[in-house]
Amino acid sequence: MKIGEFETHPAADELPLMSEDEFDELLESIEKHGQLEPVLIIKRTKVSLVIDGRNRLRACLKLGIEPVLKVYRGKRDMGTLVDHVLARNLHRRHLVPAERVVYTVNLLALAAQEKAAGRRRATQNNDSAGPDQANLPGQVSGQMRDVLAEKAGVSPRTVQSFLTVRERGVPELEAAILNDGISISAAEEISRLDHQGQREVIEQAKGSPRSVRRILKEREASERRPQDGTGAEHASAPPTSEAFTAGMDELKAHLRRARGACAALVQATPWPDGLGPEARTAETDALIAAIDEVISKAGRLGSGPDLRLIHGGAGDAE
Repeated sequence: MKIGEFETHPAADELPLMSEDEFDELLESIEKHGQLEPVLIIKRTKVSLVIDGRNRLRACLKLGIEPVLKVYRGKRDMGTLVDHVLARNLHRRHLVPAERVVYTVNLLALAAQEKAAGRRRATQNNDSAGPDQANLPGQVSGQMRDVLAEKAGVSPRTVQSFLTVRERGVPELEAAILNDGISISAAEEISRLDHQGQREVIEQAKGSPRSVRRILKEREASERRPQDGTGAEHASAPPTSEAFTAGMDELKAHLRRARGACAALVQATPWPDGLGPEARTAETDALIAAIDEVISKAGRLGSGPDLRLIHGGAGDAE
């Protein structure tokens, strides 16, 4: 980004410029009180880079005031400059936690990219270099996640949620966090959808970020409803008598096998209640027998309308 004769440093560009209202307030303040804090620049042969103070510089140029500059004298590696930008901006500006997470992760990813590029230049073997693991979303160590959380002033869980969004989400999802007020936790839920589904939910939630979870629940409910060939919803038909009988027989067979498995399990597993193997087996057999009795009673319901009771109340009034 170019501001007058200056260019802005990539680390500074990761943070947004002031809103129009904030910039108008800054103009008024500088016009009334003067520039209270210098613009921090990195001097280079052809052009100077602004590392901090883009808004102050813009305001001074707009007001026709000669900006007060200060030359940065520290280390110029990207990691150091990123830390400097974070320290001077993250808590000074009115950023909500979600914004702090996004900008922190993106800035440190920028530092990781530069570091990896430096290693590749040093080895001069770009073809054999592996992927930049430090910059792959979602693939950070617990220690790195804690560092990110500390810098952003949020919990490690929030950082991990955003890393998941960065890994699975469409680009519009990160933009929705910053511009539309969608929370990181809601964005993580959206990221579980396919890309088309994500974009549909983002579009539906525009102007109403708190509606995301309602939209997701409605989508899930809609996907669970069976559809006929024309797309109309319909209730699944109750089972036939033959299907009911076959299903009941299969369930009983499973229970009989389960009895044997339970008996073997209790023989081999020490229980803290002091019961011996015989007592434990007796308890298991009694439980299975009780279940068999329930199944037997259900089987006597027979066929026809009574089957709807087993099917889940298909005969309820609509």
